[in-house]
Amino acid sequence: MAAPAFLPFFSAQRPPLHADLAGRTVVVAGASSGAGLEAARHFARMKPARLVLACSDAARGRDALDDIAKTTRYAAELQLLDHADFASVVAFAKRFKDAPVDILVCCAATAQEACRATQDGWEETLQANYLAPALLTVLLVPSFAQAVHALDTRARVVLATAHAHTQARLYALARAPHGLLRACNAPEARTPERMRGRFAETALLSLLFARALAAHLPRTAPLIPVAADAGPAPSPPHNPTISERIYAFVRGGAHTPEEEGAAQLVYAAVGPDGCAGAHEMHLRGAYVSAGGVRQPSAFVVGREGWEVQERLWRETVGVLAEVCPEVGGVVEEYFGGEA
Repeated sequence: MAAPAFLPFFSAQRPPLHADLAGRTVVVAGASSGAGLEAARHFARMKPARLVLACSDAARGRDALDDIAKTTRYAAELQLLDHADFASVVAFAKRFKDAPVDILVCCAATAQEACRATQDGWEETLQANYLAPALLTVLLVPSFAQAVHALDTRARVVLATAHAHTQARLYALARAPHGLLRACNAPEARTPERMRGRFAETALLSLLFARALAAHLPRTAPLIPVAADAGPAPSPPHNPTISERIYAFVRGGAHTPEEEGAAQLVYAAVGPDGCAGAHEMHLRGAYVSAGGVRQPSAFVVGREGWEVQERLWRETVGVLAEVCPEVGGVVEEYFGGEA
């Protein structure tokens, strides 16, 4: 049994894993800053055939490209991807229609105390942190299949989550008449009090979705979904969160939350030892934190968590199919139509 999860900033810092990514394509969504940028830097040092930085802001994306080029001497690619716009996600996935993707890392998390709605009608944090990464993951499944066929390896999907998932309480919402996701998007769920807990809620949703992907994929499918603790909720440099202040105190400035979060993302993408083999399947549906596979909250691994996970899978597929009808075809072909 995996060890219980503790806050990553209380764990012993380990250097990120290294793997040979020659011939492979890596996509990092949310690579312009934070743990995403640090993870992209580590991937660049592994020299993949392609490293795509998916960023919502062109100027910040170019800065990230320059940063990586200066520190690793690797030329990554920049492509625009706005998680607050479903059309942008669909367009991004279509650009990979005939191209393989070996590793997808989704870590474009946001945390908003003030409620903001996207043009798609969803609360922004819910869409950017959960729905958009889920949509991108499903639409890129054919690209994962191409990568597996080309190199005879297993593809990886890494969904960012956080230790904050232990603070979320979603079971009652899962029984809402119109479903969990629409209950989270309802006006009564957009109050300042609820918004303060929204990051934790989306962290739990992402973790449950990674487990649902693993559960609904055929057992022999060479795709490994993993949820990785990318660290505490993002905040501006001038306004650090309480957890970031504790982190700085405990670490004495030795390692930043971004570096620690990146280490978890990299472990989830190439772990457990950077080598290909059947032992990789140990990571399928796993929760990575503190440098290894850890047990998530008791809720997640309990009966209620499983029930919410299954409802969430069905609801998510339904919502995403409304956004992009191609989702239904992907689920039918690669998940046996289980929605």
